Amino acid sequence: MAQRKRAGLITRRSLDRNEVLLAYLFLHRTQYVHDSPTGSGHILSLLDSAPPNPRIAIGTTTEIPPTPQSFTENPHFVSILQRVVRAHAAADPRVQADALQFASHAGAPLLNNQRRRVRQGGSGAANYQGGTGGGGVGGWVHVHDQRAVPAFGRIPYPEDIMGSLLVDSEGNIVNREQGGDWEENRMYRLVTRAGIMTLSPFLRDRLREALVEEERRVTENDA
Repeated sequence: MAQRKRAGLITRRSLDRNEVLLAYLFLHRTQYVHDSPTGSGHILSLLDSAPPNPRIAIGTTTEIPPTPQSFTENPHFVSILQRVVRAHAAADPRVQADALQFASHAGAPLLNNQRRRVRQGGSGAANYQGGTGGGGVGGWVHVHDQRAVPAFGRIPYPEDIMGSLLVDSEGNIVNREQGGDWEENRMYRLVTRAGIMTLSPFLRDRLREALVEEERRVTENDA
């Protein structure tokens, strides 16, 4: 008999030891797994509401843990994620620390000589270009997924970069009080070979707040 899934729990069914371990490792990342109402596959969500609202779910998968081949993202969730990251990334202590680190003596070459700016082409593909900023502007700091943190001095993979914020030569986020100067990266993927989306605690909390509000709004509209 199936039971409601919570973080760190799985349904009672015939799983071998390796499947149980993989399911636990996946759920331990604070995602929730729900059986699909169709009886095939699973719905992934950041909220524990059951049944989950498909409109605000991360997406669906035919395998646990999800893979790029088994996962189908929810475009509406992606739009909410980008809205939240755009609004709050500049206030994330982890992003601020990255910006200061890049401007430090050790990180100066990254900021000044190997700047990568994410620009959107007509097809939505990211175009990474080097160069130095002008007029006292230092460069761009990437806001990246935590599932595969790059070594110091390394640029994250394009599919792990949610977007970039402009920083000055001292590592301060430009226009931080207004949310910063943000450039979205449309090459970002919710699921890669390294795993599912893993946000910093700060951004994860802001995203959950936005999803709870969206769930409330959708429920009221459907009532």
